[in-house]
Amino acid sequence: MGELVQIGGSEHARFEDRGGMCTLLAFVDDATSRLMVLRFVASESAFDCFRATRSYLEAHGKPVALSSDKHGIFRVNRKDAATGEGITQFGRALSALNIDIICASSPPPSH
Repeated sequence: MGELVQIGGSEHARFEDRGGMCTLLAFVDDATSRLMVLRFVASESAFDCFRATRSYLEAHGKPVALSSDKHGIFRVNRKDAATGEGITQFGRALSALNIDIICASSPPPSH
């Protein structure tokens, strides 16, 4: 438990007519499928991912790796990116913490 953690966001109109669209950020332990951190946010932004990651680290310690989709927060998706060596701000922060990021090749969910 705690070595590989899946991270992702899912945007949805969760509150019917009582509120607008929001995103659920989830950290799920890969070995046990246990929900480790859940956070409702306005969008799957780098800042919200930083905040959720901090919550995870404070509550559960440092994982070996995070597994995510290929969202632009987790990897550089532009082949013509001029700078950054192909690493996002989030990726650099994880690297500084010695946490690997694995970007899965699974297709996005259909809505």
